[in-house]
Amino acid sequence: MGNDHYNIRRATEEDLSRIAEILVFVKRIKYRPIFKNDAFSFGELQVLRVAEEYDDPAILGNMFVYDDGIVKGLLRIEGDELRELYVDWFFQGQGVGSALIEFAKKEYGVTHLWALEKNTDAIEFYKKHGFRATDVRIPEEGTPEFLVRLENCAVGSRKEETGDMDEIRLVPLQEDDREQFIMDNQEAFNYGALEEFGMRNDHFEEEGEIISRETIEASIDSGEAYRIMCGDRKAGGAVIRVEGDRGDLELLFVSPEVHSKGIGHAAWCAIEKLHPEVRVWETVTPYFEKRNIHFYVNRCGFHIVEFFNSRHPDPNDPDMTEENDGQFPEGMFRFEKIMF
Repeated sequence: MGNDHYNIRRATEEDLSRIAEILVFVKRIKYRPIFKNDAFSFGELQVLRVAEEYDDPAILGNMFVYDDGIVKGLLRIEGDELRELYVDWFFQGQGVGSALIEFAKKEYGVTHLWALEKNTDAIEFYKKHGFRATDVRIPEEGTPEFLVRLENCAVGSRKEETGDMDEIRLVPLQEDDREQFIMDNQEAFNYGALEEFGMRNDHFEEEGEIISRETIEASIDSGEAYRIMCGDRKAGGAVIRVEGDRGDLELLFVSPEVHSKGIGHAAWCAIEKLHPEVRVWETVTPYFEKRNIHFYVNRCGFHIVEFFNSRHPDPNDPDMTEENDGQFPEGMFRFEKIMF
């Protein structure tokens, strides 16, 4: 069915006040009993403030409204993730939400979303429209509450089934785990390279390793290193570096035996929530890492902004030209994600 049938269209600047009104009042009604934070519900959550926040092309450009003469609901889609769906309290139960979610599924192929674990009405609504709740949970920043990941069964998200996986947590790397962290990182990176090429020593920094111990140790020493924990199990790791409102994802790896279970995405969401002050995140990955490229672009909302190679070396890496001539002759992609 097309957009006309659903009365759904792209949002414009003229919709901002109505969008803000819907967001503010529905969030007050639904979330105040959960968070019990009146300072936020009636202080920070103001129509004018929300309208100003959403008056940004990167946000408004991803929004749609249900408009049959009155704007009754809205949704926001980023990549294959449904970021927001709200229906004015006075028009709930009239099929507006159903029209919006089916539009998101059919027209944009959304694969997943996150909902407050205690927002049971919303979770049941999404289940009725073909989503299933997984066991992947991440903290809602600044609160004791959790978000739960729901996946669209109709678009192949079963590949990322989490089974009996517990909540995903980031735990600061301990000194006595440093050696194992390095070896796990090398194993994960080797796995990706061998999947693509088989055994090719010309892509390895040191004998048998796609990433050297020296590179990993330098990242750990200059940034924040975390273990990705799945319950009590070590499922991977990450190293980030934050300076002001810019963040650099130095390393992110998931153990090969738990690939395609949503762990990497859950870990990235946890990193974003760990540093809400960051406005721009950046990372790089080799040209051959198709799994990583898909992950960063289609799952996490990054955009490819630059391609480093021997003819266009990284200006911040004096060894880049030499690396491109040797380890990665066909280059590295640089990604950015702008946060709003």
